[in-house]
Order: sequence, then C-alpha cells, then structure tokens
Amino acid sequence: MVYSNPFKSTPNQAKRLGVMPARKSVWWTTLLSWVLFSYLLVFWVLRGWGNSDAPQVDAVPINTDSRVERLSAEDLQDALGMSKSDSSRRLVNPNAVLSARIRLTGIVYEGAKRQGETHSVALLSLDQKPAKPYRVGMSLEPGLWVLSISAGQVNLGPDLHAQPTLSLDLPKTSAP
Repeated sequence: MVYSNPFKSTPNQAKRLGVMPARKSVWWTTLLSWVLFSYLLVFWVLRGWGNSDAPQVDAVPINTDSRVERLSAEDLQDALGMSKSDSSRRLVNPNAVLSARIRLTGIVYEGAKRQGETHSVALLSLDQKPAKPYRVGMSLEPGLWVLSISAGQVNLGPDLHAQPTLSLDLPKTSAP
C-alpha cells in the first residue's frame, strides 16, 4: 500500500477534489482588503483620539452693510506700533516712487493756438527705457495721464479731469 499525505496534493488530485490552487487575483484582493481595513482602523482611531479637547468655535456673521474707512498713514503707523519720529520706517510717498520711475528728457512746445489747445509734445522715459513722445490726453500707463505741457514743465495725474499729482521739470542745463 502506498501512503499519501492528505495535505500535500498534486494539481491533478486538486482538480479531482474540486479544490483549485490560489490565483494571484485572490492574493491581491486579500492584500487590498487588509490595507483598506488597516487604513480605516487608523483613520477612525486618530479621528476619535485627541479631538475631544479642541475648542468649539461659533461662526460670526459678517456685517456687509458697514462701510470700510480708509486708513491714514498715521493710523497705519499706530496700528503697526511705529512711532511718528521713526524716520527709518516712514511710509513711502507714491509720488516720490513715481517721479523716480519717470524722467522728462525734452519738450517740443508750441504755444496755445486756441483756448486750451496745444500741439506740444513731451519726451518721457519710463523705467529707464528710451523716451517716447506724449501729447496732452495720452496715457503713460494705466492710471497716469499727461494733463498739461508748458514750456519747461509737464503735469501728470490719475485722470484727465483730475488735478495734477506730479509735476516734472526739464533739467537745468548750464550755458557754455
């Protein structure tokens, strides 16, 4: 008589008994199930652990009808804790920054033929680029317009109908 181990079977014996060997898809499905189970277990443990001490914050409605006031430079300095005598941290004047970016290199001035009408041209250089000709009513960049040109001065402003906010003078040349 031949002794056979019941726990050790050949593929033919497995087919006869109706037992199929494990396939890779079953192995991957089992692995994926255990990974998903582990992830969910860690998620719920960490979610329940430590959140009991977190303070509850109530939502506060925002009043949309209130108007926002514009802050002055002094209010902003006070809010940031700057003293008014601290000259190293003073706020920069926007006109000083703008006048440093724009250079008046020349003016071709023609006197007024009619009331308010001139054909004068100012040669202006923006950000160290070559100078370009500008007439009254032309825009240098968004929010900066040429308002008037006189014999030695150009006035710039934020709008065609606004008061001039920046005046550029021709540089003085020494006579030979």
